[in-house]
Order: sequence, then structure tokens, then C-alpha cells
Amino acid sequence: MLKRKIFWAALGLILALILILIFWGGVFLVREDPLRPVEFGVILIGHFPARILHGVDLYKQGMVEKLLMVSPSRGQGHEFLLEKGIYTPDEADLSREVAIRLGVNPADIVIVLGGADSTRQEALLIAGHLEGWEEAEEIILITSPSHSRRAAFIFARALGRNIISSPTSYEDFSGHRWWERRDWARQVVLEYQKFLHFLLWERFGL
Repeated sequence: MLKRKIFWAALGLILALILILIFWGGVFLVREDPLRPVEFGVILIGHFPARILHGVDLYKQGMVEKLLMVSPSRGQGHEFLLEKGIYTPDEADLSREVAIRLGVNPADIVIVLGGADSTRQEALLIAGHLEGWEEAEEIILITSPSHSRRAAFIFARALGRNIISSPTSYEDFSGHRWWERRDWARQVVLEYQKFLHFLLWERFGL
């Protein structure tokens, strides 16, 4: 009898956790903070052009004075192209071009070199670039909605500064109905996998 009660209690707990994940799992991933003017808006790699478009909007609204990006890592074979004198723009280059064409002063766009291939690496490179900028006590972080909570968590730990999360408005991800579309569901599953990986391993290197 006791074993049966334990079984049903455990089953009920599992079902409750599943329901919580279904109804709140996507909502938890999205972090959007009240905005206030800062010097730097940091635009994370990926989901071009949605993130840079949001960054340009914030720049035009006077919420950020400068747009800060990290150059992404290059794929295999890039060195061969360089040896042949062939240069291919990366996402940071394309984002810069888009921002300039939309009215951003080129002097207000900063690309930090380094070749990042993860949010953690982006955070470390940005932290190194901002070292000594004590007046930049907080930054606005621009990324995708489903990526925003994890990214803000990582950047806060790496930079030791206040992070204002402003996910792009050019993506239609819905945390309330994430299971309705395959791409939304994929984002949620991947984000929790990456969040767990960060908590178990990556955070010890920050």
C-alpha cells in the first residue's frame, strides 16, 4: 500500500512538472526589462537580421549611444579563401552594413574581434572590451526572445554589470503557445538543454 502511494505521488509530481513546462516553460525563457538610456547596446550573433533591426530601433530612440557586436567564428575552409584573396563578410559585417544603411553613424558601431561561437564566448569578449569602462554600469542586451533569459544570466555573470534585456521585436516567438509551431518548440528544447549545460559546466569558467 505504501509503495502504491509513493508511486502515485511520484506520478502526480511528474505530471505536474510536465504541465508547468507546457504552460510556463516558454514564458520563463523570455526576459524583457524596462528600458532606460545607456551607452552600449550589445547585439548577439544569430537570427540575422532580426536582432540588428531591433538594435537600430533602440539607437534611433536614443536608448543606446553605440551598437556593440562580436565577430562570429568562421567556418572550415575560410583560411583557404583568404589565401586566394577572397574575403566573405560575416554576420557582424552584414549587421554593420544594415545599421549604416538605416541611418546609424558608422562611428557608433563597434565590432569586437575574436570569433565567438557561443553566448559564453560573446560575453567574455564583451567583458574584455568593456574592462576599464566603469561608467558603463549597465548595458542593453539585444537577442531573440527565447534566448533572452539565458543570455542575460550569462552576461550578468561575465560582466558583473546590470543587464537590461531587450529581446528583438522582429521575431514572433510566443512563450505562451510555444508548442504550436515546430520552430518555437525547437527553440524551447534547445534553450533548456543549453541552460542546463551552462549551469553544470560553462558557468565555472566565468
